[in-house]
Amino acid sequence: MKSIGFGRICVLALLVAFVLGSATIPALAQNLPYGTSSTRIVPDPLAASITPSATFSGAYYATGGVALRNRLTGNISVTGATGTVKAAYLYWAVITSGKTPPSTSSMIVLNLNTLAVLPLVLGTPVGSSSPPCWPGNFITVFKAALPLSFVSPNSGNNSYQVTPLFPAPSLTGGQDPWAVALPVPPLYEGASIVVIGTGTGKVDLFDAGYGGNTFTAPLSYSLTLSSSSQVLRWDNIGADGQLGTSVTADVSTSGETTTINGVPIAGDSANDPNSDWDGSSGWPLPQLWDDTGHDITAVGKTGTLNVAFGLNPLYTSGGLDCLTTVANVVLH
Repeated sequence: MKSIGFGRICVLALLVAFVLGSATIPALAQNLPYGTSSTRIVPDPLAASITPSATFSGAYYATGGVALRNRLTGNISVTGATGTVKAAYLYWAVITSGKTPPSTSSMIVLNLNTLAVLPLVLGTPVGSSSPPCWPGNFITVFKAALPLSFVSPNSGNNSYQVTPLFPAPSLTGGQDPWAVALPVPPLYEGASIVVIGTGTGKVDLFDAGYGGNTFTAPLSYSLTLSSSSQVLRWDNIGADGQLGTSVTADVSTSGETTTINGVPIAGDSANDPNSDWDGSSGWPLPQLWDDTGHDITAVGKTGTLNVAFGLNPLYTSGGLDCLTTVANVVLH
C-alpha cells in the first residue's frame, strides 16, 4: 500500500502540473453555484425501453455509496444483503478534461472487515456525457465486477474503502467543493457497491443505456423488467446531487421529485419528502453522490417501470440542479 501511495502522489503532482499549465480547459462563466444551470439540460436520448444489464433469480440485493469529491479515499458500508453472494459491482463517476479510457481508470478497494485488498480494480465505461456543470469536458460512469471471494464474508455486508488510483483526484484535503474558486479535473463524484445475494425474488440491474447521461429535471424513462411480477424495491444511484450551495439548502436546487408508474415515491407529495438527488451519500459535505432505495410495492404488478424525475412546485428561483445517471436496481 505504501508503494501505491507513493505512486499516486507522483501521478498527482504530474497531473496537476499538466492541467494547470494547459490552456485547453476554459474557466466557466460561473454566475450560478457550481453544479447548477440556468437553462434545462436535455440528456442524450435514452433507449425507448431500458432492459437489464444483468438478471439474478432467487436473489436479493443491497447497495451502499459514498461521496468522493476532494477526498483521498471513502468508505462504503453495505447493509441488508442476504445469503450467499452471487455477484458484486462497484460503480463510480469522474469528471475529466478528456475522455478517460478504462485502462487508466481504476480503484484500490480494501475490505475493512477482512483487510483483504484489491490493488487494481479496472473499470469499464458504462456511459459518458458532458459534465454536470463543473469544469471539465466529460463525466464518465465506470463499472467493475468484484471477486466473490473478496466480498463474500457476512453475505457482503462489509465496509469497503475505495481509493481512486488514476487519474488521481486534483484535491484530496477535504475542501468544500463550493469553496474552490476554479475546481480542476479530475473531479471524482462518488462510488457505490451493489451486492446481489440469495433470496426469494428476482433482481434486475440497469446501467447500459442509462448510466452516464447528464440532465436537469424533468427526465422520464422506462425500465423493462425480466418478468412480470410484483415489484418490491427500487434503488437509484446518481451523481452530482446537491442541497444548494455548500450546506446552504435551496429547495429550487434540491427539490426533485420521483414517481414510478405515476405513484409518488420521493420528494413533494410523497411518503418520503427527501429528493433522490440531494447528495445524501455525502452529507453534510461534499454531497454530489446519491444512493437511495424505496419500497415500491404500491406501483403494482407490472413488467415495466415508468420512472419520472420531476420538479418540485416550489422551483421558482435559483439554478436547476445538473445531474448524471449511474444505475438502477430493482427487486421483483
